[in-house]
Amino acid sequence: MRRHLGFILCMLLLALSAWGQQIRQLTVSPTLPAASGTMGISQDTSGTTYINLQVKHLANPDELHPAKAAYVVWVQPTGQPPQNHGVLRVNDKKEATYSTTTNERNFEVFVTAEDNANIRRPTGSHLLSASN
Repeated sequence: MRRHLGFILCMLLLALSAWGQQIRQLTVSPTLPAASGTMGISQDTSGTTYINLQVKHLANPDELHPAKAAYVVWVQPTGQPPQNHGVLRVNDKKEATYSTTTNERNFEVFVTAEDNANIRRPTGSHLLSASN
């Protein structure tokens, strides 16, 4: 009985966290004609904003012309420079998911293809993007 109660509690917490999530459609560059995706946004009472990207039909960065090393996720708060939040990794099904957080309320999230995943400023064009 305790085992079932724990499972039910976990499912309830998961449902409540997803309930408050706002979904935005990602704008996709013509460079990635088959790609599509969404950005989920949720916030907690401490001011943390949770960002979840889900992308389908995404070519690996080394399949682009010219080939690149990684897709980099950037978060750019309004009026500030973009911040490198990490790498969007494509699986063998051409899908990618990525989660990050920010303390900002107003921002743009965008993805670029880069030669170096640790780059400090974006050099590529916005391939995927959405605003909050």
